[in-house]
Amino acid sequence: MQVLAKVVRFNCLSVIATLLLVGLSTTANTGQTITLAYNSESNPPFNMGNHLLDKPGVTVEMLNKVANKLELKIHFVQMPWKRCLHAVKTNKVDGTIDASFKTERLTIGVYPMKNNILDQTKRNNTQQYSIFTIPQSNITNFDDLLKNKRVSVTLGYSIISELYKKGIPSDNLIETKGSLNSLNMLISGRVDAIVDLDTNIESQQQRSQPRFNDVIKIKPPIISKNYYLLFSYQFFKEHTETAMQIWTLMAQLRDSKEYLQILSQY
Repeated sequence: MQVLAKVVRFNCLSVIATLLLVGLSTTANTGQTITLAYNSESNPPFNMGNHLLDKPGVTVEMLNKVANKLELKIHFVQMPWKRCLHAVKTNKVDGTIDASFKTERLTIGVYPMKNNILDQTKRNNTQQYSIFTIPQSNITNFDDLLKNKRVSVTLGYSIISELYKKGIPSDNLIETKGSLNSLNMLISGRVDAIVDLDTNIESQQQRSQPRFNDVIKIKPPIISKNYYLLFSYQFFKEHTETAMQIWTLMAQLRDSKEYLQILSQY
């Protein structure tokens, strides 16, 4: 933990120092190509799992609009979420879309920061995690998960560490390759509940009707989280101004009527 704290402090200071250079110029590198990874598992309406679709997802459409405004090109690549994070950390890609904030991820890449604090105004969107189960599991609230229940969650998701903190034993938390795997485990009795993004589970239910019709959502949600564009340290160091402009324009677009028009198409 001491090593992680030192790394985080070092990275935060590095980001602050670099941000001081932003005012030196006001134009992104015209014609520059940025490589962004995204989760191969769809997360409607923000990521539909394929950037080549007519409706690739709200976040993908937002990024394309911002890129056009800055005269940039975006090369999208899809991969499992944990690989997205690893690709950012190892500078294999320039960034990944829709990453929630965790202090530990400051060792992976750069979030939009202001005065050494996460700038939540630069979020792409806000999403929520809920419990999904079946009636025979007798789960009606979060406390029921602490009664030796087996809970599945997607590998690499930020909610995992929070579930540990809330008291779910590591032996009872089963990491899967995605929401579809979790749902199949739930209806086959291999787990008692799922903790996942609402949009992930609900899209799988729609796509696979009536297979998962018995799956119910427990209210209220466990937590709501903001999601951000996470840049690699190498990209941010070499293209600080471009990163800052993208974050700013994404935030402006999110608060515009144009965003509501995009969202209404999904």
